[in-house]
Amino acid sequence: MKRWITALVVVMLVFAGGARQSIAAPGRENPSPDCTYTMSLAGSTPTAGSPGRANLTGTPGEDVGAFVNGILGSRETLCFDPGNYVLSTEIYVHNVLDVTLWLFPGAKMTTALPIRLLHVIGSADTLVHGGRWSGSGAGTLPDIEVDVGSSNTTIEDAEVSHAGLDGILVDSDIKPNFDVSVLNDTLLDNGRFGVQYYSSGVAVPLGALVSGILAENNGAGGVYTERAADVTVSDDVVENTAAGGGTGAIGIGVALGSNDTVTQNRVSGMTEYGIQAYFNNGTTITDNVSVHNAGGSDQSGITNDHSFHDVISGNTVDSNGRDGIYVGRSSFVTVSDNVAEDNAHYGIEFYHGALASLRNDTVEGNLCSSNLLGGIIFNSVSDSTVYRNTCLDNSGPGILLYNDPGQAGSTHDVVSHNTSGDDRLSGRTQTYGIAEMNQANFDEIAFNLACNNTVADLETVGSSTTTAGNSDCRFGGSPLG
Repeated sequence: MKRWITALVVVMLVFAGGARQSIAAPGRENPSPDCTYTMSLAGSTPTAGSPGRANLTGTPGEDVGAFVNGILGSRETLCFDPGNYVLSTEIYVHNVLDVTLWLFPGAKMTTALPIRLLHVIGSADTLVHGGRWSGSGAGTLPDIEVDVGSSNTTIEDAEVSHAGLDGILVDSDIKPNFDVSVLNDTLLDNGRFGVQYYSSGVAVPLGALVSGILAENNGAGGVYTERAADVTVSDDVVENTAAGGGTGAIGIGVALGSNDTVTQNRVSGMTEYGIQAYFNNGTTITDNVSVHNAGGSDQSGITNDHSFHDVISGNTVDSNGRDGIYVGRSSFVTVSDNVAEDNAHYGIEFYHGALASLRNDTVEGNLCSSNLLGGIIFNSVSDSTVYRNTCLDNSGPGILLYNDPGQAGSTHDVVSHNTSGDDRLSGRTQTYGIAEMNQANFDEIAFNLACNNTVADLETVGSSTTTAGNSDCRFGGSPLG
């Protein structure tokens, strides 16, 4: 059994950590463009060559940002030849349409000042392709900011680093920016997040896409959305590789929004949360790998907090400092078909927090093994289902229904068709197969298989709990009650 579990985890890790695919924005291709102007440097002098217009030449040492801003217009494509373009003024794409900034390999935008490198404001259909965008590492501004109705903007195949704040910030405070895509970018060593979608008002259905990126060693984390709905975060790699930690608290976070999708990402080495949904209803978190994230309190491989009607399915959560999956203060949540192994707390934990109890949650088809405190715990969870899970070799109960003093649950839960035990010949540590503790009651525990647990295969404390059809494989299928 353990060989099969290990093989499954290895396959999933390889799948999630493999080469990233090139993903083009809808309706866009990536051939070399038709350049309205081709920018280059003659020593310290910026120049702009054009096949259909007069060539333009700046003055020696002229600020490249100011020179570019004097050229930009709607439906123009500015191409940048290789070179180090030093900015004293941000490139300002302002109230124009269908502008392309295309940086050929070897083109680099840099500054020694605490400024933005690029500000797209009120300019729909902007495309930023390629180049290295490297800030000064100082100040409180992002390297690239998209603002005030710059819908259908795409930032792709770029390296964005050393911003004072976010590498890329999509700010919808004044007017939403719909369908802004961040694709196949490398986001490194920025002061806050690699990329953030933000609004200070009511959550807006932005339809954003963050896909194919590598976000590494950013101060607060990789990808974060606040009050942004209908965002898809997919096929990304988010990691903290800094020796001794200290950076990257949240790998991927969706907060105060709704209907977001987080899928097929790999997150590792974060100091707090691997993936977090916070006050984010209708979230789908599927087929991710979240491993080796350190945390305390609720900081886990995947944390679902104050977020209702969410689905957490098909993920691998391994060797995290807290739980594999933590669901706190959230009802109507489905946790299914995940692999949760070797976590320092529980494989899957549901916790009531400030609520009297959680309700109508479903835990189905998960594999929870070798977790330090236990496999699955319901702490004050009522009217919920634990079905068809496998909990093996945990240091504690395989499945535990528990009720904190003064809470309303765990009651009226159904625990059925699970397998819970310790399959090792020696050194067994799983204490209970299935257990009720501390005033849990009115539960139905039926048709489970419990084997080789060190204290008891089935333990009930509720006087109104019913048990039927459970089996103990040590004794040839004799009933447990």
